Amino acid sequence: MIDEKIINNGGQSAAPPTSTCALVGKIARLPKAVREKLNRRLDDGQPASAILPWLNGLPAVKKVLAAWFAGAPINDQNLTTWRTTGYKQWLEKQNFVAELKALGEDATDFSRAAGEKLARGTASIAAAKILKMLRAIPPEDCSPEELIKIAFAVTALVQAEQNNVRLKYEQTRVFQGNEQLVLSWDKHLRGCVDAVQRALNDEQAKAIQEADIDNGEKIELLGHRLFGDKWQGREVGNEGDKNSPMQ
Repeated sequence: MIDEKIINNGGQSAAPPTSTCALVGKIARLPKAVREKLNRRLDDGQPASAILPWLNGLPAVKKVLAAWFAGAPINDQNLTTWRTTGYKQWLEKQNFVAELKALGEDATDFSRAAGEKLARGTASIAAAKILKMLRAIPPEDCSPEELIKIAFAVTALVQAEQNNVRLKYEQTRVFQGNEQLVLSWDKHLRGCVDAVQRALNDEQAKAIQEADIDNGEKIELLGHRLFGDKWQGREVGNEGDKNSPMQ
């Protein structure tokens, strides 16, 4: 008699193990912690001769066998069937988690190496795989430990997306800063033209320009004449020069 069975939504026992199937039997009824240890032993390649004595000797296993199977121990056939059902499902989940973790770790590197488009594509692939895995895990088997593993992969993807957002913000800020510089320079040039116009029509400015004095003094005098208190003067030559037209 095969104690490990598969029951799907239609009640047929020959269906392959999928996310909609529920496993029943000796091993399937064991506590999750015991099944996890068993799966890891199988993953390590331990033979049935080493696994069965250990498994049947656990108090938690004896309790389940006594309650559901009249104390009959887990045998080779039970273990063989579990390899093709429960263990296979567990192994698929482990592979999914490992793949998602790898994609999550590479997401940021892809973003830096190839730019935003490839990074978004990679993130989309990883996100799709995460969704696929979550949908494939029955609620009763979605442990906090598994969710934590998935959360690490998701966190890496979120960080990569946040880096892209920050990069866009920085690019926008730099563009706005450059635009402000252009506007400021344009305003400055227009101010210069305005000052030239006023100087051309100002008789005293003309007199300063024609005076027989150092050019540095001309600049200071014209600056004061055209801009008044806004002009930040510099000391040039002798302020008491009698040849200055400002006297």
